[in-house]
Amino acid sequence: MGRMAGAAALTLLGGMLSGCVTLVAEVAQKAWEARSTLDQVRDVAIHTGILNRMMEKDPTLPLEIRTDVWEGRVLLTGKVTDLVLAAEVEHLARQGEGVRAVYNRIQVAGEGGAQGSLAGDVWIEAQAKVLLLGEDGVTSVNYRWQAFGSQVYIIGRAGSARERDAVLRILRRIQGVRGVHDFIEVRPPGAPLPAAAR
Repeated sequence: MGRMAGAAALTLLGGMLSGCVTLVAEVAQKAWEARSTLDQVRDVAIHTGILNRMMEKDPTLPLEIRTDVWEGRVLLTGKVTDLVLAAEVEHLARQGEGVRAVYNRIQVAGEGGAQGSLAGDVWIEAQAKVLLLGEDGVTSVNYRWQAFGSQVYIIGRAGSARERDAVLRILRRIQGVRGVHDFIEVRPPGAPLPAAAR
């Protein structure tokens, strides 16, 4: 299967997960990602499985929890009512086949943490997209990020330590960002996936 054909097939498979971009943009993005088409398909399957398990537990959970998956690594962000529920969501995420690691950064209501506004978070995410896209030496399609309470959480893959440092520097200089939490794996193109560390 060619790379473009595989990306198009993946887009059709995962279209229900994101209505924020057009089909053409989605195909183009996935064609340029460092992930193989097979890894992209696996990540969509992991993401879909997590959403389905959350829906079975509580239909409102996917509205409260954001799930990003990159090459089998799962980043959970958002806010829930208690610590037990946050742990249960993490358990649901770990059940998926092919999950290499789960980073649980779900906040619990009443424990502090999130202090920004929704509008501020949306603005931060938009600025991150523009700045990362325009930065030489940074392949922005290899990252997924969320802003929550003016904290930025980013997962993905950098081709070098220099690229990772550039990404973090850009995020930290965005107005309104209070902190950056990175789960960026540094791995040159073509390098094999590390062993699972769940």
